[in-house]
Amino acid sequence: MFNINFRLKISLIFALLFNLLLLSASSEKLASDNNFVIMPVNLSLSQAQKLALENNNLIKKSKQEMISSSYTKKAIFTNYLPKFELSANYLLRSESTKMTLEGGYLPTYNFNPETNQLDPNLFINPLTNQPVYGQDGNPIFNQYALFPDKDLEVLPKSGFTGGITLKQAIFTGGKVTTAYKMASLSQQASQLKFKLSQEEILYDTEEAYWRVVSLFEKWKLTQSYLKLVRNVLDKVQNSYDAGMINKNQLLQAKVKYNEVKLLEQEAGNGLDLAIMALAQVIGLPLSSKITPSDSLSITDYEIELDNFSEQDYLKRYDYQMLQIKQKVAKLKIKLERSEFLPHVGLLASYNYLSYELNNSNHDDFSVNAMAQFSLPLFQWGESIYKVKEAKTKFKEETFDLENNSQLMILQINQSLSQVNNKITNYELAQVALTQAKEYLNLELDNHYVGMTTLTDLLNAQTQWQKAYSAFIDAKLELNLAYKLLEKNCGKYRN
Repeated sequence: MFNINFRLKISLIFALLFNLLLLSASSEKLASDNNFVIMPVNLSLSQAQKLALENNNLIKKSKQEMISSSYTKKAIFTNYLPKFELSANYLLRSESTKMTLEGGYLPTYNFNPETNQLDPNLFINPLTNQPVYGQDGNPIFNQYALFPDKDLEVLPKSGFTGGITLKQAIFTGGKVTTAYKMASLSQQASQLKFKLSQEEILYDTEEAYWRVVSLFEKWKLTQSYLKLVRNVLDKVQNSYDAGMINKNQLLQAKVKYNEVKLLEQEAGNGLDLAIMALAQVIGLPLSSKITPSDSLSITDYEIELDNFSEQDYLKRYDYQMLQIKQKVAKLKIKLERSEFLPHVGLLASYNYLSYELNNSNHDDFSVNAMAQFSLPLFQWGESIYKVKEAKTKFKEETFDLENNSQLMILQINQSLSQVNNKITNYELAQVALTQAKEYLNLELDNHYVGMTTLTDLLNAQTQWQKAYSAFIDAKLELNLAYKLLEKNCGKYRN
């Protein structure tokens, strides 16, 4: 009996372990199929930005555009090099082209051993010893050879041609060189766009991250506030139970507790939404549970403004991209003008021809070389209009560059002004928080000795909570204003 129970227990244990292994494998497969991501409990700003760069589709698109522009540049460079073409053709016609060569009588010639040449076999008049001429004015020969009619094939019924051709552009009016310069500039623009996309994603990630940090700090503040009000409520409840205060004061404390409880719930909901927004930016599921590990602080170095000026817009990626667009538009004028200029090229080929003609096979090999020169003479003004269009586009890009330069300078001045305002708000919020904390401590001490009313204590707690919340907002706004200033000055390079 003991052995049977023991074996049964062992069997049950093994069966349970086997089922657990199957369940674990199924869970892993399900997680893999649904692309579940295991998030760390704590997430730093650098980790969040790294995830954003890895998962953001805009970054991936910009990277592909940068790679594509490099291939475009390489493709245009090949126009400097000779091109080789291999061609093969086979011709099959329903009938060959034939013609008949009419026959007739042909004069004869005699070989002259003294001169080693052929002398006409003319009919000589024995009296005058001179050639005899016919009525048509032509001399009469002693003998004539009969040449019969001849049927000939002029074009074959079938044939094969093949060959290798080399083409080399010698001069294209600067078209190839200009196109290559434009491709190089386009490659630079795509690289700047990639860096700009990275900068935008990093900035958006940092903004979303610090909002999570501030809301997390506010949520903890409401918890401390709720705990503080809970302690007051417990003391008021004890005093009421002892008959020391009336019910009105107890209800007042309960109403305040419920208000703070609702405030804590709202803070938690706001924090959840901010975490979802951060998860979306860094490319994680919206259900991810993220706890920030960095804290928001303000140092003297971060609020130093001497290193910024309105000329810093020259360092911005978007400004440099506008400069490149202007340069490309200027090169486009040269590209259109190249259509006016002569084009010189070289063509060489090695060809093979095989065909059957007049009942005999023919195989021909040939080497050909040709220099080509072309110059457009009259196109009804097409090239002129294209040049004018390119000049107009260049002016548009110039105006756009100047206008955006002024807007960027305005952005920098606005950011400088905003940072100065946020510094003042931060300092005032810091002073207000210190005063509210002192006032709360004073009211707590007075309440314990019965020297203040419950209303005054609850008001002091409310003022402390509002001052603390305003201080958190001031830190966040100053930090974001400073980061925006860095971004507008082209110095945001995290």
